[in-house]
Amino acid sequence: MRKDIVNMSSYRTHLKSGLPIMYLQDHKQALWEKFSEEYPNGMRLTAFMTRLQGSRFVYQDNLCGLCSECNECGYESFASINTIIATHVEDESLKEELTRKLNILRRYMRREYIKYLKITSSGILAHKSCICHCLSHSFGICNLQHFEICNDCVELFQFFDLIKNQVDEELHELLDDYLKKLISWLGHHA
Repeated sequence: MRKDIVNMSSYRTHLKSGLPIMYLQDHKQALWEKFSEEYPNGMRLTAFMTRLQGSRFVYQDNLCGLCSECNECGYESFASINTIIATHVEDESLKEELTRKLNILRRYMRREYIKYLKITSSGILAHKSCICHCLSHSFGICNLQHFEICNDCVELFQFFDLIKNQVDEELHELLDDYLKKLISWLGHHA
């Protein structure tokens, strides 16, 4: 199973096969383009689309509910951070900028982050120089040094530093909790 193409449901199954529902990461045309590039002598477009239709492969927006981890650590955290920005940041242009940055972070965390994680075709975790993308490090089995953190991951920490500079100190602990929850949410998606 390739995590850059599908996410497996942890609780829903396909009625006919009994196998877990697979949530597509992209629309059908983009999946076809990836498939035909990887398997140029594989099946034709019509056969590909027919197999997707009515199968256990569904679009992400048809989730029908969230697991508690996604809800609590992801969606509720983003909503709460938005509320903090709306109610505790005085400067309107800064409020807009923080909201924009939060939306960019959300998109990165939901769609892009997982693309940087690598597992070989034999199931071995691949080392990544960015400490946030090295699954071996997160499992405590990487013995290599990590001297960098990519710009996209740095943005997460810089965002929280920026928002802390704009709100009362009494909210800092709450923001630290939201940062921990978002990091947990990233791990949940991996």
